[in-house]
Amino acid sequence: MGSVFGVGGALLVPVLLATGAPLLDSATTLGVAAYISLIPMFLGYVLFGYGLTRLSPSTATTVTLLEPAVAALLAVLVVGERLAPLGWVGLVLIGLVLVVLALAPDRSRSPTESR
Repeated sequence: MGSVFGVGGALLVPVLLATGAPLLDSATTLGVAAYISLIPMFLGYVLFGYGLTRLSPSTATTVTLLEPAVAALLAVLVVGERLAPLGWVGLVLIGLVLVVLALAPDRSRSPTESR
């Protein structure tokens, strides 16, 4: 996770240099950028990564795939974004898949463990 974000950040430095002048214009915009970078993004992903290390691989995969759906719902509910009808269909499908996963029998135990 650190490598992905480190390389991604390094690749975005030229974009910042080319288009970041308004971001660096005042102390207020710089402060907002620093806050957004450190609190919701850095801290959020550190905690997300920490949580993923405590889960089984199948649960971690499910949670990781669910993250964009939760982000879309939060954008609609908190920020007031509008979601296209196809986006709503996708969210419903993700919800149905999660119900199927929740109701599926646990096959991770061997037959001798269940006795």
